[in-house]
Amino acid sequence: MTLVLQNQRVTIATIVTWALLLLIPVWSCGKNGGATTKQLGDRSTETAETPTKPNPSGNKSDSRTAGDNAPNTKNGTTAPARSYKKSLDPRRVSIDLIDNRYLAHLHRGGAVVPLNDPGVVKFIQGAWKTRFHSTKVDGRQVLKIGRQGVLYVPLRKSLCKDGCRLYVGIDEKHKDQKVTVFMNETQIGTRPVPNGYSVLDIPIGAQHFIDGENRLRLFFAHSRSLPDHRRAAAFLRWLAIVKKADPALLEVEEIWRTGTGRVQKMNLLDLEAWSWHLPIPPNAALDLSWGDGEEIPVTISARTRDGKRKTAPLIDRTKLSARFDLSELVGEDGDVIELSIARSRPIELTTANITTPLVDLEEIGAEPPKYVLIWMVDTLRRDRLKAYVPSTRVQTPAMNELAANGVVFEDAIVQGGHSIPSHTSILTGLYPSVHKHKTPKTRVGRSLPYQPSVFSRNHWRTLLLSSNGYVSKKWGFKRGFKDYKNFIRDGVPSQGDRVWRWLKPWLERHKKRNLYAYINSSDPHVAYRFRKDYTLLYDSDDYKGKVANPATGKLLAKVKAGKIKLKDRDKQRLEAMYDGEVTFNDAYLGELVAFLKEHDMFDDTLIAIISDHGDEFFEHGGVGHGHSLYSELIRIPFIFHHPKGLPSGLRISQGVEAMDIGPTLLALAGLPVPEDMQGADLTHLIRNHKTRPPRPAFASHGNVSVAIHLGREKMILRHGSDYELYDLKEDPSEQTNLKGSLPIVERALKDALSFHLAYGNRWKKARHGLPTNQSEVFAQDAEALWGTSP
Repeated sequence: MTLVLQNQRVTIATIVTWALLLLIPVWSCGKNGGATTKQLGDRSTETAETPTKPNPSGNKSDSRTAGDNAPNTKNGTTAPARSYKKSLDPRRVSIDLIDNRYLAHLHRGGAVVPLNDPGVVKFIQGAWKTRFHSTKVDGRQVLKIGRQGVLYVPLRKSLCKDGCRLYVGIDEKHKDQKVTVFMNETQIGTRPVPNGYSVLDIPIGAQHFIDGENRLRLFFAHSRSLPDHRRAAAFLRWLAIVKKADPALLEVEEIWRTGTGRVQKMNLLDLEAWSWHLPIPPNAALDLSWGDGEEIPVTISARTRDGKRKTAPLIDRTKLSARFDLSELVGEDGDVIELSIARSRPIELTTANITTPLVDLEEIGAEPPKYVLIWMVDTLRRDRLKAYVPSTRVQTPAMNELAANGVVFEDAIVQGGHSIPSHTSILTGLYPSVHKHKTPKTRVGRSLPYQPSVFSRNHWRTLLLSSNGYVSKKWGFKRGFKDYKNFIRDGVPSQGDRVWRWLKPWLERHKKRNLYAYINSSDPHVAYRFRKDYTLLYDSDDYKGKVANPATGKLLAKVKAGKIKLKDRDKQRLEAMYDGEVTFNDAYLGELVAFLKEHDMFDDTLIAIISDHGDEFFEHGGVGHGHSLYSELIRIPFIFHHPKGLPSGLRISQGVEAMDIGPTLLALAGLPVPEDMQGADLTHLIRNHKTRPPRPAFASHGNVSVAIHLGREKMILRHGSDYELYDLKEDPSEQTNLKGSLPIVERALKDALSFHLAYGNRWKKARHGLPTNQSEVFAQDAEALWGTSP
């Protein structure tokens, strides 16, 4: 069912016109210009394309209509035809907005929210603790609600300065049903819900709305059991919050984002505007194309992080395409904005691409490494390395050298705040919600993709050296490793010198082979030891207090529980012992580097430096790890060094995840990446980081809280809807909660996080892109899965 509104004025004539339109099938052009007749609501799919692709012409379709070639007349005379260039100058597509259609927010006199497609997850927090589930009723996709459910709708308070109307398209099969509506926890009223399909029309006063996220809660009087053993009160199809009455909406049964036909198009026939809350790369432009009419049919604007609305200027055009400049809206480093495409006449856009200049790509050597060594430093905080915090007092000359001559990922996030889920994500390339090895009661599943197994199957000699008792045969980590040593399980000392004493002869014996080693050292992990040559680099020798040698996990547990109170002098000694352990560990990395150089192995070796988590030192009132998602625990060092293969001195600001390391190392080694791995092959980012937008990265703490990093901001969502927001550029230690002060940024983070929560168990970056830059394949897969996920 389609409705084409030329304007917002409602008259008897337009109502009659709408009624007639309801009887007429809409048409749209296929990819080759052929007309297909379908009701709005029929769907079709399109072959998936990669999110980044050249855009030489700016057109997805070369279709034309007869009106395009009609003579230009004025006062009965023929005017000379306007001359246009044939195509826009070539640029690279960074984000295809039509592929990202489910990230879009839709507008027609206010916010229009389809509840019958995968994009609904943006408004129900990824179905995480909001009591919604998708299902089908009588062949239609709907959103099932129990006795109550909560949706979050972003609005500007000025939209509803004279009040707004809430429309809800609802299916009900329960007699005597009623619904009570709450807006921002103020009760608006109770309405009867007729049996069958109906549209509720509820006026809401201006005083009930806020700028930013508006919390809409629906509470039903009755629910009933369903065949899936869940209970449902009603089934929702769509809702809208609009500034004035729109009688046409009372007749709507379905709301679709895109036009019909084999090629997806942006529907600006029924809808007045589309908007996205997205990270945009620097030097970006927006390229659009349409099917008919020389007049540019849209206006482009954006709201920046400060809430100011700005218009994007036109910088180039052809007869049926145009390019708008976004660079001044996002600055030199790129930024998050709300980008809006508003129609000036009813139209379907055939392309809408955010593009960037064609630039030289970073070189990656054609010769793969002969040796791949992962130097995993258990509990290493990123702020102890000069590569991340140049002012740090901690001395790590070996890591400094590798970072200065390698590739540094500036914003890397580990997927859990303690060893078990983190090591498993690193080695499987999977999120914890998928690998499910989160506690000592579980194991690494044998059916999971496993990085060491791929190296082993391809005839690499593999070694697991572990100073972590959990990273052992007992918990399933030995799979794929030919050689194995766990110092803790064997009951022998596990410090860096012992690790090196075991690693050195293994390298000597097997250096003629391709070698892969996962070297899990743990010097900065409790117990912290007093080492005179190292601890006293960061503390004086006159300490007499509660921090014993070694400072054990039992001590930290008592501090956490409040059973032991540490004075400032005790805290100084505790941190000095930790920092000394970092320097001690680095000394043996230095031994490894010296050995590789001495044996002519260094240039052929890919060294990856990574950690499984950090440790807290009272930044948020605690010590140790495993209890939060603050940066001291989940932001980790992530450094690659390979003289023959990787650029030297390259720093990449886009966010990455620890689980990306497996696909990346396999790709660099020339080995196949298992399709089941969810992590990304970062070689594409290394080569083309200059034109890529900020990338999201995620971490979780059980089912209690989740975190997202995106650009300079971070959000932690916990306990259902409570959240914290931090600006990591200005406040890296996360001391000032900015909740509610940056609505554009908050909505961008919530949109991405909602897709992660809803689809993270099935998300594969190689196939689906990113939650902030989705592929057409994701749209197709989500449509196929919708009804079973979320």
